[in-house]
Amino acid sequence: MNPESVIFLLGAGASCDAGIPMAIKMSQQTEELLGEKPELRDLYYFLKSSIMYQRGLEGNFEDPVGIEDLLGVIEELNQKHKNKLYPFVGAWNTHLTKVAGSEFRNLEELDTLIRSNLIDWVKPKNSFKDGSYLNGLGNFKKQYGYAIRIFTLNYDLLLERNLKNSNYRVETGFDPIDYKWEASRFERNEAEDVDFYLYKMHGSIDWERGRTAEDFLYCRDDSCKNPELIFGVNYKLNSGDPYLFYTHELRKYSLESSTRLIFSVGYSFSDDYINKLLSQAIKRDPRKRIVNIDPNAKKNEEKILRKLGISPDSLVSIEKKGKEFFETYLTIEICTNNISAENEMPF
Repeated sequence: MNPESVIFLLGAGASCDAGIPMAIKMSQQTEELLGEKPELRDLYYFLKSSIMYQRGLEGNFEDPVGIEDLLGVIEELNQKHKNKLYPFVGAWNTHLTKVAGSEFRNLEELDTLIRSNLIDWVKPKNSFKDGSYLNGLGNFKKQYGYAIRIFTLNYDLLLERNLKNSNYRVETGFDPIDYKWEASRFERNEAEDVDFYLYKMHGSIDWERGRTAEDFLYCRDDSCKNPELIFGVNYKLNSGDPYLFYTHELRKYSLESSTRLIFSVGYSFSDDYINKLLSQAIKRDPRKRIVNIDPNAKKNEEKILRKLGISPDSLVSIEKKGKEFFETYLTIEICTNNISAENEMPF
């Protein structure tokens, strides 16, 4: 097998079997928190309905509103006059100015409320051992023989904690001495015995940065009070390191000529910039396949094919929960069975 024959993309569905709620569940929990805060509840309802309205204008009446959608909109609104489009907008929506409060204070309070609870939501209620099924990746690595690159959209610590506790070396980009993030740590180094390269595309609850985006990023021993997390789609695309680097790496390894399978586990295909990278990879090389692992994989096939603009032959649907897939289904055989027979090349 070639070192880049397989890469993994993990979404919330990869962690939910450990008791970590999906984005939609987090939205429901937010609504419960707002029961005794009518001023914030009214703002929340306005933001949620506005997101649904905007999607409806594009013909999208399917995707529910998750917590990331809400926080992304809040990030954009909190820019106020710093937003580049501000000079072109005649006035804020009158209802927004009413529910957001003076100087948008309610908006800031809602943002703080959600973020402060988000850290607790993405922590397993019992222990990190609840995610021990992710060690199935370790068993697969032993068969595979090469370091594996994993791109995750999750903020939790399940994957790295379980793999490290099982004595796998996981490269996360942070120096073990000063704990600073350095992109160079993801480069191939034959002298280093790395089992997994982990790219946390949207941040992590144990990441902390200084006051500005240019300050160094550090990894702490546990979750931080104000962790480095991103939500806004535009921010994901335009921000600096590590996010810009991670996006480049996903593009690089999805386009790699030797990459044949992109395993998507629990990903909802709701991030446009991720979808564009996947679509580009498949369209440039029809031999590549996306293997989608989700309990509703077959039901969602048509929607995924439409979003990515790819042919049905490029998508393999496996209706399994993440736990079952990692524990019993992830083997070398599943790779060889799903390699395109067209123009066979050594795998």
